[in-house]
Amino acid sequence: DKGICFSYSPFDNQIVFNASMKAVRLLAQIYSINKDPKVKELADSAVKFVMNYQREDGAWVYSDKLNKRIDNYHTGYVLTCLKEYIDMTGDKKYKEQMQKGFVFYKTNFIEEDGAPKFYNNKKHPIDCTSASQSIITLVEFGEIELANKVAAYMITNMFDKDGYFYFRQFKTYLIKTPFMRWAQAWMFAALTQLLYQNK
Repeated sequence: DKGICFSYSPFDNQIVFNASMKAVRLLAQIYSINKDPKVKELADSAVKFVMNYQREDGAWVYSDKLNKRIDNYHTGYVLTCLKEYIDMTGDKKYKEQMQKGFVFYKTNFIEEDGAPKFYNNKKHPIDCTSASQSIITLVEFGEIELANKVAAYMITNMFDKDGYFYFRQFKTYLIKTPFMRWAQAWMFAALTQLLYQNK
């Protein structure tokens, strides 16, 4: 039994690991309220599927076929959803894989100066969603000092005096467009979570 995978929609069979793990997180939240063993069984089957695709180094690619890249925020989604599954169900059998994944994450996606890399093997672009998910993932895993470092990097390098975060910094140019969903909402969520931990 390889487990099951939740697709983005009922109209296709795409295997996208972070999407399936977001369904797992929802099921874990439901289970924490109703304690229905069928809900946990379904969530566990989906976690099993994604864990089967974890690489030896601890990483997950975005998709089994569509996109074999390893990026910051989709990896962060997998890890935070997995942590929530473990915390809410008490099922610790994937804890070692989670820790291995997190070691890969913080080793490969955060530069020494706090810059959040977009891909595991490439720094640029510096991106608000990647930065936000870096902060959220680090906070969830108790790495508050490192999360503060990422936040400081973004405030120093990607924050405009008019009160918004820039969209994306490439190697040779900067896109300053203040996208609400991609940049502002995510950074607000991440910084709020970090501020709560720092209080």
